[in-house]
Amino acid sequence: MSRETSAREHSSDDVLDTAVRARARLSRIRRDLEGIRRAGAVLAVATAWRARAADAYREGLASWRDRLDESAAHLEAFDDELRSVVARLEMQGELIRRSVP
Repeated sequence: MSRETSAREHSSDDVLDTAVRARARLSRIRRDLEGIRRAGAVLAVATAWRARAADAYREGLASWRDRLDESAAHLEAFDDELRSVVARLEMQGELIRRSVP
C-alpha cells in the first residue's frame, strides 16, 4: 500500500468520522428542537383563551414557530446531505480497501 493511498484512506476515514459525529449531534439538536416546538405549541394553546392583548403575543409566537419549522426543515436537509456523504465515503473506503492488494 502506497503512502498516498494510506493518506487518502486516513483522510477519508477522518471525514467519515466527522460526518458520523455531526449526524449524532444533529439527532440531539433535532430532539431538542422538537421539544422546543412542542413547548411552543403548548404555549400557543395556553394563550388561546386570553383576550385581544394576547393576539400580538400569539402572532409573534406563530412567527417564531414558523422559523423553528424552517430550522427543522434545514436540519433535515443537512442530515440528508450528511447521510449521502457518509454513504459515499463508506463506499469509497470499501473500493479503496478492495483495490489495495
